[in-house]
Amino acid sequence: MSGLRSLTPGAAGPLRAMGLPSRGVLLGLSLCCGAVFIGLATLVLPKDSKAAVVLLDYSSATIFPYPITIQNFMHLAFFLWPGRGVCALHGCAVGAAFSMRTLLPEDDETILEAGRFAAAPSSGGRVRR
Repeated sequence: MSGLRSLTPGAAGPLRAMGLPSRGVLLGLSLCCGAVFIGLATLVLPKDSKAAVVLLDYSSATIFPYPITIQNFMHLAFFLWPGRGVCALHGCAVGAAFSMRTLLPEDDETILEAGRFAAAPSSGGRVRR
C-alpha cells in the first residue's frame, strides 16, 4: 500500500511523488524564464528599432513606461504555457502509472462499491469479501 500512497495526489502532490517540483514552483520558473527572455531582448535590441517596437514595444513614443507593456505581459503569458504543459504531461504520467498497475477494472460492466471493500470494525482490520 505504500507504493500506492506515493502516487496518489495528497499534500505533496503527484509531481512531487515523481521527484519533480510542485506546480507553483514550475509556473514560477516559467515566469522567470519569460522575464529573462524580456531582459535579454531588451539588452540585445536597441531602443526604437523596428524589432524592439514590434516585439517589446520598446520605444520612446509609448504611453506605458517600458517594462509595463502589453507585449511583455503577452511574453510572460506565453512562457506560462510550457510550464503548464509540463504539469499536464506529468499528470498524465501519473495516470498511466495507475493504469499500468491495473488497480481498477477495465470492463464497462463492473461497478465498484465502497462498502464492499471497507474494513469491518469487528474483523480486526481485515477486508471483507
